[in-house]
Order: sequence, then C-alpha cells, then structure tokens
Amino acid sequence: MLSRCVSKIYETAEEIDLLLRSSKHGKWEKVLEILGDPDNPRKSYLINCIPENRRWGILHQAAYWNNHQVVRKLVHFKAC
Repeated sequence: MLSRCVSKIYETAEEIDLLLRSSKHGKWEKVLEILGDPDNPRKSYLINCIPENRRWGILHQAAYWNNHQVVRKLVHFKAC
C-alpha cells in the first residue's frame, strides 16, 4: 500500500515537471492534455503549482507568451 502511494507521488511530481516545462516552452497542447478542459478537467489542481525551484507557474507562462486564449482557458478552471 505504501509503495503505491509513493509511486503516485512520483507520478504527480513528473506530471508537474512536464506541465511546467511544457508551459515554459509554449507547448500548450501538452499543458491542456494534462489539465483537461475547464468543462471536463483532468488535473486542474495542478494549475497553481509553483515548485520551490521555480518562480513562475503556468498562468505566468501563458501571460509571458502573450497567449490570450490559454490565459482565458486557464482562468476558467475552478482551481484558478
């Protein structure tokens, strides 16, 4: 049971890393694949993740990339 919990933690950490790297490089298809859609969220709780070793989250990156569509979509998630 414990090993299953640890495995899930590692899986979530890898998803957070992929999510943040994808947003940093403007790969919004991958970001939205992980998060889902505001009407059908998959892992919307990851939207506000900013690990200690980073300064920007997904919404910051969308604003930096000047991607109005993604910003609008992100703020419509209930977690945001």
